[in-house]
Amino acid sequence: MSTLEPPPVKRHRKSKHLQCRACDTLLPDDYGKRFCKDCLSYLAHKDVEALPEASSSWIKEFIKSTMKDMFNQLQPGPVPIADDIVNSPTIVNPISLDGSTQDSSSDEEEILALFPVESTAKLIRRVRLTMESLESEDSQATTSQVAKKSKNFPVHPVMKDLMTREWKNPEKPPSITKRQKLLFPIQEEEIQSWGTPPKVDVAIARLSNKTLIPVEDGSGLKDPMDRKMESLLKRVYNTGTAIYKPALAASAVARSTRHWLKQFTEDINNNISRVELLESLEKVNMAVEFLCDSSIESIKLAAKTMALSTASRRALWLRTWSADSVSKNSLCAMAFEPGRLFGSELDKLLESLSGSKNKRLPQENQSNRSKNSFFRNRRTSPKRDNYFQRDRRRNDTNSFRPNRAFNSSRGERGFGKTFPPKKRPSF
Repeated sequence: MSTLEPPPVKRHRKSKHLQCRACDTLLPDDYGKRFCKDCLSYLAHKDVEALPEASSSWIKEFIKSTMKDMFNQLQPGPVPIADDIVNSPTIVNPISLDGSTQDSSSDEEEILALFPVESTAKLIRRVRLTMESLESEDSQATTSQVAKKSKNFPVHPVMKDLMTREWKNPEKPPSITKRQKLLFPIQEEEIQSWGTPPKVDVAIARLSNKTLIPVEDGSGLKDPMDRKMESLLKRVYNTGTAIYKPALAASAVARSTRHWLKQFTEDINNNISRVELLESLEKVNMAVEFLCDSSIESIKLAAKTMALSTASRRALWLRTWSADSVSKNSLCAMAFEPGRLFGSELDKLLESLSGSKNKRLPQENQSNRSKNSFFRNRRTSPKRDNYFQRDRRRNDTNSFRPNRAFNSSRGERGFGKTFPPKKRPSF
């Protein structure tokens, strides 16, 4: 009797087939990825052309959300909102070692601080190794120079060139381009109170001018150098407010990037697909490029602030120089050289004026100029001559008195003699 073999077990397929998330193509059951091979290759090499167009809205969104979180962190409460900021290693006990309580402002700064100071040397070493690998080092550098540089952050030559360009025209206000306005959009309501230089109070403005109506700007000042200093100091203030925009934007983007990198680390530990990791890196890459641009703008504006403040000091020191305003303005407009207020251009000017190394500016003698102008006007002005002649005749007439000698230098017709008084006729 033949034994019957059991029928083969029918393999049931899953009712839900795997599909590509991008093109809905059916995938094998043992396929461990969420996209097909064609979509993976496309996603890995696609060109992100839409990112620059969406940068403005992206920056606005993250600046708004991040600044809101930072504001909530400063509010008094038992538990701060951002746990990662509170658990930062830079947070210390508000009670100092000597038992005294620290200031509340320092506590707020410590809450906002994220980077531990103890890791500065480690960061410097990593940054220097990266920059040294990107550009060739000078072969003539000694061992002591290398050891000294390794303890400090490097300064790129491009940054030095940017600062030197801003120092060539110290009186020129900062140029805010259209790209900068689109790159660092800040709501006007946020900076309306401190975005413009403060106006002079009316009571103070009346002390410095003699106008019928009080003038709040520097046009009411008497001295030209005072008006120049007022204008330059306003530009210094405007440049300082311009530095705030890239700094605020960079702060928001940097904190968001830190959060993205934390998520990226968690995704790697959770074996997330490569495509999703690449998408996360796109945000980080865009944020890093934004931080590079914002740092460049901050350096340029800081260099312009140095130049404008130097021009203001020049106007202050040239105020007592007795010279015309054109000469003073030309000295104020000289290129700024770090270390000296005027620099080598003033030395060259003095050598060309005097022909020697006598470092003295030519002075105008105010007393001689006023004295010469007085006598010159007295000789040439007919009105002055008529006035003095009329005044002299009046004095000659008033000086005659009966029974007295007539005071005159002219010895004509018996002038200067004493006449006896006339006798009255008797009737």
